Formats: sequence, structure tokens, C-alpha cells
Amino acid sequence: MKGFIDDANYSVGLLDEGTDLGNVIDNYVNEHTLTGKSAFFVGDLGKIVKRHSQWQSVVAQIRPFYVVKCNPAPAVLETLAALGTGFACSSKNEMALVQDLGVSPENIIYISPCKQVSQIKYAAKTGVNIMTCDNEIELKKIARNHLNAKVLLHLATEDGSGGEEGSMKLGSTLKNCRHLLECAKELDVQIIGVKFHVSSACKESQVYVHALSDARCVFDMAGEFGFTMSMLDIGGGFTGTAFQLEEKYKEDEPLFASSLWGPSCDELDRVVERCLLPELHVGDWLIFANMGADSLQEASAFRDVPGPAVYYTMSFSDWYEMQDAGVPLDTMMKNFFFVPSCLQLSQDDSFPTEA
Repeated sequence: MKGFIDDANYSVGLLDEGTDLGNVIDNYVNEHTLTGKSAFFVGDLGKIVKRHSQWQSVVAQIRPFYVVKCNPAPAVLETLAALGTGFACSSKNEMALVQDLGVSPENIIYISPCKQVSQIKYAAKTGVNIMTCDNEIELKKIARNHLNAKVLLHLATEDGSGGEEGSMKLGSTLKNCRHLLECAKELDVQIIGVKFHVSSACKESQVYVHALSDARCVFDMAGEFGFTMSMLDIGGGFTGTAFQLEEKYKEDEPLFASSLWGPSCDELDRVVERCLLPELHVGDWLIFANMGADSLQEASAFRDVPGPAVYYTMSFSDWYEMQDAGVPLDTMMKNFFFVPSCLQLSQDDSFPTEA
């Protein structure tokens, strides 16, 4: 059964109905303050279950493929695998990681823009056939090393962000797509669709409209060469803020222009560039929501800076919803412990597997 594994190095607290996530966070803040521990994450796996259920009820005809590098935490990947999500992988290690969870090769897309020959061969050996390509050299590598490859042409998009994220363009121009289709025909490489990615910093919806229009053109061109196109990959997601500081302060408190940085002295460790905060004191805690994406896997330039602790939770209602989604009870009971409303968050309070 795909999903949760027996020897996971984490555990998940099942929250009693009288306990909410705010109570859990407050409890860990108190615990870390008393013991002198530093920052931590609380991962609400129930939110993944809710988002999956919402997706199925609104856009069930669109298949989600989770980008593993966004947050490769085992608890996250195992929950998504148990729910039947597909995965977009950038490397051999990521492909192996999700396949070890029982994810079938047809539910994996290999999305690296520049693939090592050894990793293309690994994909061929393990049956991962769907992969992206945006240039002739890459197409020839695929043709030589993966006879069953099913290729998505990676189409370049406009940069509507006005920033630096789009400074290194990935993807083929619309004009060059015709050349790639000609090469694919000569090399006997199967083209099955189009991929594009719009920068998360983009605020212009017209960029999506233009990208979809260009993708339609590529679909039409592919038909001229005899390819049957069946997949459109719209990339990593729509625009929106990655995370936000929870703003809870007294209305009469003076606020000061501030910026927030992590402890690593790395120039990439900037949490918030500009914000307004009340006067802070040593020992104060700042709480952020939705910090899972592109946070846990960031390596510090200073190796002696330990990673933050991660505590996973799920409500009973979400746990039952996972059962409704088809995840067997015996699979779900692994790695869970019961958190009563009194908030004694000890993993010794194991949930009985006979229940």
C-alpha cells in the first residue's frame, strides 16, 4: 500500500476535538521557552487532506502533481502518496524517494531542465517515462537513453514579475517548438503535451492567458506532425504570497519599520524584507502561517546551525476524511499518537492500533 511507512522517523499527533492548532502552538511555545529550545515548525497534515478534498470537489478533472523539492519532508510526501497524488521530481533521488512510498512510475513526471544521462537511464530503468524538454540537445539525450520516453515540451513564458526570477529563462520559444517537433519526429521521440511555468512573483493574469494561447498553438502544430497530445502542465501554481506574519498586537502599540532575518548569516535567509512590528524583546516569539513551502529543505551556509524541530498534527475529522479517501485504517495507524484536550503532547500516549 502506498503512503505511510512502518519505520518513519516522525510521529503525528491526533488532536482531540477539544484541541485546535492554536492550542498546540501555544503549548510548544511554552515548552520551548522553558527548555531553552529555539524555533520550530508545526505541520498540520490535516490541511493537506482538506486541500486534496477541495481539489477533488472543484477541479477533479485536473490531476495534481506535487513538486517534491517544494517540501520533501517524509510526512508530507507520505500523506500525499496515500491520497493518490502524482509527483514532479527533479532528480534520481526524488524519483527513488516517492517510488519507495509505492508511487507508480506513471504518476511521476521528471521535470529537470538539464538531465544527466545516468538519471535519464535511471528513469528508463524504473519506468518513469514522462519528462520535460526545451531544447534539441536534451531531446537527443532522451532519444538515445530512453526509448519509451513521453515528452512534454517546456514552453517559455513572459516574466510578469518585473524582478530577477525570470532573468534566467527556461523553456523553448513558440517558434523553436516547431523545430523541436520536427526533431522529435526524426528521432522517433513521442511528444504527448506541453509544460509551462509562470513565476510565482507574477501578478499579471494575462501572462497565464498568453501561455495557454501559446500552448494551444503547440498542440495544433504537434497534430501536423502526427503527435497525439494529451497533457498540459501549467507549472507550480498560481500567484499568491508564500507566507504571512500573524499580526496580533494591541491597537495602541507603536509600530516600527522592520525586517526579519534567520540566524544563519546567509543572504538568502531573509524571512520578511519589510514589515511593521511593535517593539520586540528577547524571548518574544513570532508566528508565521503557511511556511512549509521552500523552507524546510534550505541548507544553511553554516553547518553548525541545527534545523528546527517539526511537530506534525492532524485532527480526528481529517483522519476520518483520509479513511473516506480510501486510505486503509491499518496503514493510517502507523506513527500516530493521541493528543488529548489537556495538551500533554507526549509521544508515549500512543494511539492503540486495535482501534
